[in-house]
Amino acid sequence: MRRVPRCRQPRDPFGDHCPKAWLAGGGLGEGPGRATPAVAHRYVAERARAQTHLCRQLATRPVLMKALQVSRKVARLGLARMVSALSPAAAARIGPIELVNIDPPESLGEGWHTVTTRLSGICGSDLSTIEGHASTYFDDWVSFPFTPGHEVVGELADGTRVVIEPVLGHAARGFPLPFPDAAPGDGDDYAHLALPPLKPGIQTGFCHSTGGGWSTKFQAHDSQLHHVPFDMSDEAAVMVEPAAGGIHSALLCWPTLIGVENPIVAVLGAGTMGLCAIAGLRRYIPNVKILVGARYPHQQSLAISMGADIVVAPGELTRAVRREVGCHVVGDYLSGGAHATIDAVGNSGSIETCLQ
Repeated sequence: MRRVPRCRQPRDPFGDHCPKAWLAGGGLGEGPGRATPAVAHRYVAERARAQTHLCRQLATRPVLMKALQVSRKVARLGLARMVSALSPAAAARIGPIELVNIDPPESLGEGWHTVTTRLSGICGSDLSTIEGHASTYFDDWVSFPFTPGHEVVGELADGTRVVIEPVLGHAARGFPLPFPDAAPGDGDDYAHLALPPLKPGIQTGFCHSTGGGWSTKFQAHDSQLHHVPFDMSDEAAVMVEPAAGGIHSALLCWPTLIGVENPIVAVLGAGTMGLCAIAGLRRYIPNVKILVGARYPHQQSLAISMGADIVVAPGELTRAVRREVGCHVVGDYLSGGAHATIDAVGNSGSIETCLQ
């Protein structure tokens, strides 16, 4: 019996039929004889051309970026809605949002900038979308797939830090302003939000054309950008958008309260928007009495720290208003009520409570 060397196959006892390796002009060949140098050089040249072509392709191919995208997947939306009642975390895993690799955004034209995300917040509307609770009313005002994220602090190509005003208004879409110095959300006709050149989208974070803050980069228009002061941290800057929304709601109450001796404002909800609205009321309307319906103990404590006078559970807010105003209950409604009401929840139940 012939011993087989370790980790090797037995040698062929004859070997005549095995092709022999040969070297010619630096190329490794195989066969019974030697090839001419011209054949070897042609092989090497073809390999070099192929490698050069591949390198050029890799050099010109854009580097993909990470993004969280929401797709129009009705079944997953419905399943997420059912599961969210038991576990919001599980709803996010099976919902319509996915981590994907996509091409970086291309410039949308004059006045548009590529913004590199530094920090992006999570709005209640984002959570509603992920958990399948978003209203179908807005289906015609968004374009799929979209990248969420409209509470954003980012960086321009020159290193300037910016926050964005997310509404894709007239200027961003190439339409004339409804009046001089109009803000992106001003005007009475909002058809431009669904018209070209951009795809439909109320704002950044719901428009496929622009992308959003839940990605490495996105597009923003000059009319949306606000520079961040050097002494403001990213963590503070990312709060500018929700704080602006809360303060805006407080300022909208002002005309109603002019001339009222002891104004009362009821605030439904003490999440980020509700707390910012409370702070805005206390800052700009000092003599107002603020009644708040807050669900969780930590929200109740924060509402008091922001300037609320009376904080109760959401189901007790109507009764608290009745006590302060001194009105009566007629059916499900009060005969009187607060001078102004801010809905910082935004669902059918909170709207009904505002009307009551």
